[in-house]
Amino acid sequence: MLQSYIPLFPLEIVIFPTEKVNLHIFERRYKQMIHDCMRGDRVFGIVSSLNGEIKYGTTVLLKSINKVYNDGRMDIQVVGQRVFEVEEFEQVKHSREYPAGLIHYLPNDMVVKEDQVMELKEQITEFFQALEMVGRVGFNQQPQAFGIGHYLGLSIDQKYALLQLQQETERQEFLIHHLRETIPVARQFNESKRRIKMNGHYKYFDLGDDFRPNEGQHEN
Repeated sequence: MLQSYIPLFPLEIVIFPTEKVNLHIFERRYKQMIHDCMRGDRVFGIVSSLNGEIKYGTTVLLKSINKVYNDGRMDIQVVGQRVFEVEEFEQVKHSREYPAGLIHYLPNDMVVKEDQVMELKEQITEFFQALEMVGRVGFNQQPQAFGIGHYLGLSIDQKYALLQLQQETERQEFLIHHLRETIPVARQFNESKRRIKMNGHYKYFDLGDDFRPNEGQHEN
């Protein structure tokens, strides 16, 4: 089991491996952490701090510092690397102000089933068609769950659950199940949008006295 002791940044977000994320750094301790990372290997861990739990997260590579403000705040971009579990969390790293901890990396079995891959591709295509987003979001010929997961409308709790799965087959099945439930909702939503658009002048219709607001109520 591979372990590392790294700086940790607890945030109420989930970052997947390969995902690029922009962050605004404003607390003194995390500005210190970024400066230390720049002098080192540019790697730190983002722990998904959800429901009072600090347990799972993703190491990220500091790709760029896009802007530095006069007061030292920074806009940075990071890219996710590997999923980890926290073994020991320290609120302060020795003489530094920011947290750190001992982590171990979760196994990542990338073996896939061809029939499952095909079903996932079909479900993804149907999802984007339902949202009328075909052509706006692309994926490669063999989509990986972490690579496509942040495009599929997962809740933060669903993302956190997906992050902890250690086999690609499990992750793909998780996404297939989510898409089976989500696609009908997306279709219904777009159908409602079309109906509203077709009846775009409804607010000018005289619906009669029975539909007028009562005295003292505000009309939207």
